[in-house]
Order: sequence, then C-alpha cells, then structure tokens
Amino acid sequence: MSFTTYQSSAGSGKTFTLVKEYVKIILLEPSDFRHVLAITFTNKAANEMKERVLKALEQLSKGDHSEDQMVRGTLVPLLMAETGLTSHEISLNATKALEMILHNYADFAIGTIDSFSHKLIRTFAHDFGLPVNFNVELDADELLSTAVDLLLDRVGDDDAPEKPVRPFAENGGHPADHDEKYQHCSHHSHANHRPARERKSPDGGRQCDHAQPDSCEIPAGLSLV
Repeated sequence: MSFTTYQSSAGSGKTFTLVKEYVKIILLEPSDFRHVLAITFTNKAANEMKERVLKALEQLSKGDHSEDQMVRGTLVPLLMAETGLTSHEISLNATKALEMILHNYADFAIGTIDSFSHKLIRTFAHDFGLPVNFNVELDADELLSTAVDLLLDRVGDDDAPEKPVRPFAENGGHPADHDEKYQHCSHHSHANHRPARERKSPDGGRQCDHAQPDSCEIPAGLSLV
C-alpha cells in the first residue's frame, strides 16, 4: 500500500487534489465508496469536503453538458489520464457513485478524527468495559464536578485519593500553606476538635492557635501530634 503526502500553502489546491483522489477511487468501482475513509480536523472542513465531492460527481455525471469549467477543462482530463476511463465512462460511473452515496449516506465516510475515534470506541465499547449507550460530555464544568464527586467517594476506601484530600479537609477547605504546618493539638480532647495552626511563642517555644480560649504552649523541640 502506497502512502502519499501533499504539502502546500493555503489556497494552492490541496482540497481539489484530495477531491480528485477520492473521486478517482470510486469512479473505478462506485460501490467502493463504502471502503474509503477521509478524515480531517474540523466539522467545517469535513462538510466542505463532502460538498466538494458531491458537487464534483454531479458535474461529472453531466459529461459534456457540465457548466463547471474547472470540471470540464481540468478535472475530467486528469481523471481520464489517471484512471484510463473515457469521458463517457466517467460520466456513467459518476452517476452510479452519486446515486449510491445519496441512498447510503451513512456510509459516506468523510468526517473528523473525533467522530472516527468515537465510532471505533462505540463499536468496541464492550471490550473497553464501557456501557454501549455511553455519551460524550463536552461540558468541562460538569466533568470537573463529576470527577471531584468520584474522588471524594473513594476517600476512606482507597489510600491514593486520600493523601491529597486529607490536608485540604484538615485545613477547613483551604489549600495547605507550605510555610506553616497545620497539625492537631493533643492538649485538648474535645468532641468538636478542629485543626490548629502552629506558631512561635515569644519565648522561643511554639503555640497552637486552638478554637478554645486557652492556647497550648509547646516547648521548643517538641512537635505537635
């Protein structure tokens, strides 16, 4: 199988060349359009490619009566030279190909990379362990909210998500400050015990800012637990 790459600047005829190559394949055997895959990046480009192919086939099917000068003067001679078909044969096969595509439009495989990947995944959803009726969600906020909910559901059952979540939870819902340590004070055993912040005392020791009226003095060299 040969692989051909076309490189050129914008407006130099890449789309015309791709349409010609696509049409050339299906003119030799109109039913082969079901086995030709053309993929691009955007829906706009894919729709333009489809329109160009259908328009080319429509004009080719008219033969000498085509009103498109580009088709009569450029595309037909190129196709005759590269396929070995006569002008009449090109017209007949273009008519057959156009009719087959319009009656089996779902098999007209010109689309985006995303749509092609989605089709593959849906086809093998069972093998991937996915529900057959899965949907693709494009709402970033909804995805983030769902991911956070799933993460929180795993806390307590799985050590992996608990490590990043614990400091956040112990700090009252705020990210931990790397310059200050937030630890539990063991000097109080209240049921509503809350995290305390370690700070230096005037005499060089350390204190914890506790929710209770009295603060806990911790001698220097000892750690809060």
